[in-house]
Amino acid sequence: MTQIYEKIEDIKIDYELICREVPQFAQFTIREYSELRMITCSRIFGITVNGVKTDGFVPYADMLNHRRPRQTTWYYSDDKEGFVIEACDDIPRGS
Repeated sequence: MTQIYEKIEDIKIDYELICREVPQFAQFTIREYSELRMITCSRIFGITVNGVKTDGFVPYADMLNHRRPRQTTWYYSDDKEGFVIEACDDIPRGS
């Protein structure tokens, strides 16, 4: 439960910092900011690009791996210059 309260406090601190630096941002409520931040955070993946650890914004990728045991694995491919999602096993069409 402590982690939840810490995350809420972190979001509040970030919101207040943005509002101080960009006063026009205060037109958005803390609730609006929190909701949009949570939506985007679930689409950020830790990846390694050319040997450098970084983050990648990959919309929809988080929707493909909710089954247990997982059916997919993901990584950044330097050769393909992009984010790759691969099936761990055959996945029947429509499932």
